[in-house]
Amino acid sequence: MSRLASLMLSVAAAATLAACGGGGSDAPAPATAALNGVAAVGRALAGATVEARCRGGFTGMATAAANGSYSIPFTSGSLPCVLRATSGATVLHSLARGSNTAHITPVSQLVVAHLAGVSPAGYYGSFNDAVADGLTAARVDAAHASVVNTLKSGGVDFSAFGNLMTAPLVAANGSTTGNAYDQALDALAQRMAARGLTLASLTDAVLRASPANTVQTVNTPSLPPQALLQPASASCSALRSGPYRLVIPKPGATAGQFSTELIQVDATMGTILNADGDTGTFTPAAGGNCLFTTANGQFAVSPAGVVVLRSLEDGAMRLGVAFPEQAHALGDLAGAWQSLGYDGDASVFSADSLAATVSATGNIVVSSYCADVVNCAAVAPHPAVTLSANAAGGFTLTDSTGWTERFFAYRAGNGDLMLVELMHTGGFGLWTPQRATGAVALGSRLTSWGTWMDPNLQSTSPFSFTDYTTTASSGATWTRVSAFDGHSETLTANSPRAGWVTRAEGNAPTAGGGMVVVRGFNGLVVRGMGLTALSMPTLAGGAYFLSVNQQ
Repeated sequence: MSRLASLMLSVAAAATLAACGGGGSDAPAPATAALNGVAAVGRALAGATVEARCRGGFTGMATAAANGSYSIPFTSGSLPCVLRATSGATVLHSLARGSNTAHITPVSQLVVAHLAGVSPAGYYGSFNDAVADGLTAARVDAAHASVVNTLKSGGVDFSAFGNLMTAPLVAANGSTTGNAYDQALDALAQRMAARGLTLASLTDAVLRASPANTVQTVNTPSLPPQALLQPASASCSALRSGPYRLVIPKPGATAGQFSTELIQVDATMGTILNADGDTGTFTPAAGGNCLFTTANGQFAVSPAGVVVLRSLEDGAMRLGVAFPEQAHALGDLAGAWQSLGYDGDASVFSADSLAATVSATGNIVVSSYCADVVNCAAVAPHPAVTLSANAAGGFTLTDSTGWTERFFAYRAGNGDLMLVELMHTGGFGLWTPQRATGAVALGSRLTSWGTWMDPNLQSTSPFSFTDYTTTASSGATWTRVSAFDGHSETLTANSPRAGWVTRAEGNAPTAGGGMVVVRGFNGLVVRGMGLTALSMPTLAGGAYFLSVNQQ
């Protein structure tokens, strides 16, 4: 059963980020001399109040000098310490572990956010010996590496400076010019200003993207931190420049040959550079909100930056997805997952679903397989598989018979992960965490773009626009009315399973006295992505439909 083997690949989603920055030994460092460093934002935070909380209950305070330097003498306690610098409305945090030096900058603020998975202010306020015990060199290094990689992907490169908490930092002050590190802080500030991005919003995106995230995850689609730093399309703030992973399912795929490539998007110029060097252009569709046209088709962009596209490939119009390229650690995928897939042979495909649990080390236990999406059966133990990183991006699964499949991972700005699957048959699947969803609030409005592929993996219908307003909501069900013809329809949340939504097949009267066919569906809400994958059994003999929320 190819879907069962495909699932096993989902475990393999990502490469562990390389540690960077050197955190030192995990043994507590003794209190010697003083905590010291520089508080700066591309200029010195002269006069800032700098406070520290350390292992053993030590607290201290100092005032930053004109050049941003500070020194807090130790009287007791030991490393590690967490620090806070306050200068007017500017409040920044940092860490000292393995060294008494800790610069306090916007970058150290992001490192603390990624490390803690909560607000840096909350982490500082709750710091005690128990928290200090968990502040290992490996965790600090991983957080540091992730932030440096995020900023580099966003267009600001700090990688040449080494450990950003201890590297030489000369902050601009008076007639003194800042060094290269300080100038990189200036470049970060300028880039955020150019994007209309505050440090607070970037910090929130970084902490939500952290594996340590303990913030309540909400199903509100938003962009991840590296995308927030990139230039945006003038007509669609969710479309940002940078590398995108493109995935287009095609029938008849053979082992090791998949319909995926890395493309470069220039959101401001409206160009796409393909892996083969060809360049394409795109323009906003007339009246479209994040809908674009290309020479070979169309695409729509969700508020989380996920692209759903129709593209002419090998003489047929295909449905596909694209999303900003990211790297993820295997442990990030730990948890319970479910999918809506489109599987089959070389010519006929149909919707199915799997549920599985992934361990922190990549082991997968499949709990159920739903051949028709609705009716599920327990799954017997599956054969051995091999998971490995793929040099071309994403991960490869090889089963005991030798065929391979691919998975790619994408984390949205709210912290939710999505997995995109390319099956060895040429089929396709979307995976999302197993969590219940709620009924839609009364009076809420949903506008979206949608299109679908048929059992031959062809997309014969252009994007259509829908506009609904919820007029009744009770428990798991809600009723919504179409802005176009006034017909109403009822949907049910967490049906047929938690995280899904259903709409019954039928006919509904329109405001003008006619009747309209309401297509039944079983939809998987792809959490945090602004995307819903739908199985529509009566459309085109069983269509796979993708609905993309508008901005």
